Amino acid sequence: MSAEIFYAEPGSTALSARVLLEWLATRAVAPLAATSRIALLRKSTVGKKQNTNSFLELLGPDDLMFLEAAWAMLPGIKNATRAEWPKYQDAFAHAIRAAGKDAPDWSVQAQFEGPCELSERGCKEAYKKHVCALGKLIKGGEVHALRADGPRAVSLSKHVLLPIEDVRKYLELCGFAFEFGKPPHLAAEPLAPMHEWLAMEAAKVGRYTLERAAEILKSAAGERKEAIQPKLEAAAKSGLLPVYEPGQNARRECDDNMRVRPFYDEAFWDDLNHWFKAHTRITYRFPAPMAPSPAQAAEPPPAPLQRITATAAQDAAILSAIRAKGLDPLALPKNEAGQPGPKAEIRSTLDGQPPFIGSTIFGKAWQRLRQRGEIVDVI
Repeated sequence: MSAEIFYAEPGSTALSARVLLEWLATRAVAPLAATSRIALLRKSTVGKKQNTNSFLELLGPDDLMFLEAAWAMLPGIKNATRAEWPKYQDAFAHAIRAAGKDAPDWSVQAQFEGPCELSERGCKEAYKKHVCALGKLIKGGEVHALRADGPRAVSLSKHVLLPIEDVRKYLELCGFAFEFGKPPHLAAEPLAPMHEWLAMEAAKVGRYTLERAAEILKSAAGERKEAIQPKLEAAAKSGLLPVYEPGQNARRECDDNMRVRPFYDEAFWDDLNHWFKAHTRITYRFPAPMAPSPAQAAEPPPAPLQRITATAAQDAAILSAIRAKGLDPLALPKNEAGQPGPKAEIRSTLDGQPPFIGSTIFGKAWQRLRQRGEIVDVI
């Protein structure tokens, strides 16, 4: 397979470090779906009258306490990926079963980074990697960096210029080819590299942040971003342009107090096109999104599991901690002479932390589990 080619302007002797870094960043392999991180956790409850309808709500303090107990033996959820999520689901399901009649009546739902967030993260990580690598080469004198006013630069910044021959060597080191000229497929006015990549990813789902939409209009339609973005924001605030939070399909309610977040709020491709047609003379149109694959379309939603109490969170935490130490709650070994027993070990792990705030909470929870037969000592 032939190497991808970087095209430089014919006759040029130097290249902006920013141009090179952005081009390299967009050539990073897009992260697999399994590496997408959790962006939001919510709870899903089933309506009492319509059992087929489920409702997504934000997690409350008690809900978070239950999850913290259920996941006590797992790494922090903040950076968990899609591939790791099943472990958290299993631990939650186990905590639900352990809680019995005190189990919550909701299931936990995870919203993962979408294609745009994944691609943006991949670009940023690749950008940082090349900044570090190029910076070391410049510091070691293997790559020369020039300031725009002539003198040599001793460190890398996006404003410095790199000699073409050094650019060629670095690209070849990274597995890319170098040529003078324009890419054969390039349109008359291409998007800037980073924006081109992100625009392609946003186009897959047909949702664009207002800021990204303005950037695309600047590159593809010649509009000034500083002029068009405030108009998009005003249209969103007035309700003329529906906007949505990432991952949500219910539009944000608009009123005089609404705060539009151009870096966060998203608009659908067809709503943007309708607004262009009705309120501007912009002829550019955002493309329709790509259809989901049959596997994605057929993927069933997670089944609702089972209201949350502090005692249920305590019980689940104790049982989870026992199993994490390789012990069977139904066959706890007797204390060895002079050695702390299982209860003391578990207490040292959990006592004083949520949901065991209070000097007697742990002891009462342990006794409760013993009375219910969920903790049994070997005789």
